[in-house]
Amino acid sequence: MLRVGWIGLGAMGAPMAACVARAGYATTAFDIDPRRAEELADDGVSPAATITQAAAGADVLVLMVATPEQVEGVLFGDDPASAGPPRSSVGRSGSRRRASTSWTRPSPAAWPARARATC
Repeated sequence: MLRVGWIGLGAMGAPMAACVARAGYATTAFDIDPRRAEELADDGVSPAATITQAAAGADVLVLMVATPEQVEGVLFGDDPASAGPPRSSVGRSGSRRRASTSWTRPSPAAWPARARATC
């Protein structure tokens, strides 16, 4: 089973993480407000107490944060996700007003079809 680590459960991240968990993926999530992850337990999301815990053992790490600075903090801050993105990862941060940071390793085309069309 694909293991998903999820960081950021705001207006976009929470429904997306819930959808991934309901589709049967083992999803562990972290948010700076711990109640957000706890509220998704009925959808199958396991709350994590730290970023490191959410990322541990993940095949895919999803960051749903607002700024490039937050991406840097998640990956390399005091509570880092890891030494870098896991072996399968896609990340994007930014908005129409800010420069964005993104990475892909490997290409999403290499992911299992079920992982690309979950919701």
